[in-house]
Amino acid sequence: MTTLLVTEVFILFLGGALLSIKALVDITIIIILNTLVATLTLFCVSLFFKKLNAYSIFNSILGTLVGFLTGTLIEIGQLPVGFQYLVKLFPFSHSASLFRKILMDEPIKLVFLGANPTTINEFRQNMGIDLLINAKPINNLASILYLLAFGAICFLISFVRLRRKL
Repeated sequence: MTTLLVTEVFILFLGGALLSIKALVDITIIIILNTLVATLTLFCVSLFFKKLNAYSIFNSILGTLVGFLTGTLIEIGQLPVGFQYLVKLFPFSHSASLFRKILMDEPIKLVFLGANPTTINEFRQNMGIDLLINAKPINNLASILYLLAFGAICFLISFVRLRRKL
């Protein structure tokens, strides 16, 4: 939430437009959902490590992997097709896609004003705004349900793992 606030102030300072109230509410919901699922995931994973050093190394590797799988370090459209399929399975790619849809909606309308719809769709797919399955974009509800299901699975695994330790 602090990053969102600082970003909004920075954009305003540069003369840009602030996000609409609806976009801010949507972003806040996605931040909460993403934080919850990420916390459940890392808690679940942490229960399988016995040494802090091993967990630290895993987190370092995971940080880089997340950058690739969410399209942060390299555009999703630039990745090999097989890797793109893996990206769609990775739950936090869905979070990134949800964030991008909200944050890039207005800028895309301005930048691509009068552009061919095919060009806009190719850009959206290449940048990871729209994730496709069977050549159709995954809708927001499907991404949210996927994240909730992944979080629930991590919660259940954690619960079982903790019960066995007691």
